[in-house]
This record gives sequence, structure tokens and C-alpha cells, in this order.
Amino acid sequence: MMFMKHVKLIIALAIYSLSIPALAQDILYDNGPPDLNGGGYSILENPRRSLLDDFELPPGGGIVEAWSSWMIWNTLQGTGHATKLELTFYGDDNGKPDFNNQIAFVSTADISEVLEGRQFFGRDVIIITAKFPGVFIPDGCLWFYVIWFNNDQDNAFMIAQGDIINFTECWADYEDFPPPQPGLNIFGVSRDMIFTLFGTPAPCLNLTVDNLIAGKNATFTITNGTPGARAVTVYGTKPGQTIIKNLANYCATFGIQNINQSKIIGGTNRIFGAAGKISFNQQVPQQAKGLTILFQSAQQNTFPDECVSNLVKMVVQ
Repeated sequence: MMFMKHVKLIIALAIYSLSIPALAQDILYDNGPPDLNGGGYSILENPRRSLLDDFELPPGGGIVEAWSSWMIWNTLQGTGHATKLELTFYGDDNGKPDFNNQIAFVSTADISEVLEGRQFFGRDVIIITAKFPGVFIPDGCLWFYVIWFNNDQDNAFMIAQGDIINFTECWADYEDFPPPQPGLNIFGVSRDMIFTLFGTPAPCLNLTVDNLIAGKNATFTITNGTPGARAVTVYGTKPGQTIIKNLANYCATFGIQNINQSKIIGGTNRIFGAAGKISFNQQVPQQAKGLTILFQSAQQNTFPDECVSNLVKMVVQ
């Protein structure tokens, strides 16, 4: 569920509309964008100010690879834009950020700034996106904590909305960490941030391969399956794509080229136990030493949906 909702700004901005630049990744969570009809802003004063807000990824979580938000930059005090961004993801403690449960930390200077060529109150309207190496974020109630850094002593207004999305309103941190309470925007009303998390959803199944040694037995473990369902594991040496559409009651898009019946390992009768787990051994040919092998699993009888594991890439020892 994307949780996409219309949002409002206090001051009407109907003279134009904006859009977040498309990224290659999926949208894992979207807290906006505004409908430009009402609402408010939250203010960020550089060189260091920060905000927190809550979100919830779809079941299974996902690999988050980018964070994007809307800003109005005060061009009257400087020409610079934020040069560094820090993100920390935290758990939730009854509607408050749980600062004792840090999920992941990301620090990046890879910030792409997109100026739409429009202004409001003499300020540039910007959609700013920070890209970073993917980090796994679980599902459930979570928070992100974002810090912007800039050396120009410039002011940035994070565009916000009057509707509270998900659990609770955005928190503002002007001086201390953690902030003592939810912050109010400069108009003195409750508000929520506009932001988007990009990435890739967590795979349906999880595959691990241990002891991949030539002449030995490797152990393949598939978890997160449906108890009683069958699964198949395939292998190959070339990355690419093989699409299976309801063949032998399997629907899968494998990230491996040329998958067919001869590329199945461990047989076709593997069944998930009560804990949703399959484990089997497979002898590794002696002549495979030094080869890079790709492995992936899929669950049967999921038509029309797919249920495929992560792609495992390993070198035979």
C-alpha cells in the first residue's frame, strides 16, 4: 500500500504544479505530493536543522535507495543549496520515535537538486533527492530523521501539509536531539512532511547458500514460504531475465538467462515446512571451482502473482 494522499498548503499555489523526478526504483512510500490548495511550511535554518516524520513500508519491507522532498529555498540570504544530507531510520514507540532502536544510518553528499524554474515569494521551488546505497528497512511503524547541512547560512523551507498522514505529525528539531516534542510550522499549526522513499520491495522468499565448495555438499535454505507449498531452485551463469508464466504452476521472473528444466537443483518436490522453510543439500561438481554461479528460488501456485527469492551470486570455492 503506497499511502498516497492529497495534501494541502495554507497559501494557494495553484499557479503551477510540480512533480518529483522519476527514478529507476519503485516508490516504496509516498507522503505527498501537495495539491497546492492550502496547508503550511516547516522551516529549516542551515547550517544544521532537522526534521522527523513517520511512515510504514508495505509488508516485508524493502531496500530504500533514495529519499526525496520538496523545498523552498530563501534566495535572499544566499545562493547555495544543501550540500550534505544525513538520514537515520528509527523504530516507533507508541507514536513517538524510538531513539533506542536505530534501524539504519545513511550519510551522503550525493544530492541531486532539481530547480523547476518557478518561484514563490521570490524563492526557488526545488525538489531535492538524496541517493545512497540501499539499506533494508522493515515493515511496521517507523520514523526517519533527516539533517540538512549547508555552509551558506541560508534558510530553507520544507514544504509541508496540513493533513496528518499515517500515525502522527512531523517533529521539528531546531536545537536539540532528540527534539522534546512535535514541532509546529511557522504558521503555528500542526503539519506533516512531504517526502517519498524510493527503492525495491523485499523479495517474497529469502534464499541463502552455504558451503559452496567444489566437491562438497552446498546447503540451500529458502525461508518465508507458505507452509505446505512447493518451491523450485534454479541456477545459471549469466545474469539477465527468464520469465515463467504459469509453467508447471509457477509464475516467476528470474534474474538469470536461459532457465529451463535442466537448470533446476534439489528437485521439484521440495515443500515448505510449518515454519515456511525448505533446506536441502546439493553436491557441487569439482569442475565448477572458480565459476560464478547465480541461484534463485520460486514458490508454486501463486498465479497470477509471482513469489520469487532474492538473487544469490557466488563464486565456487
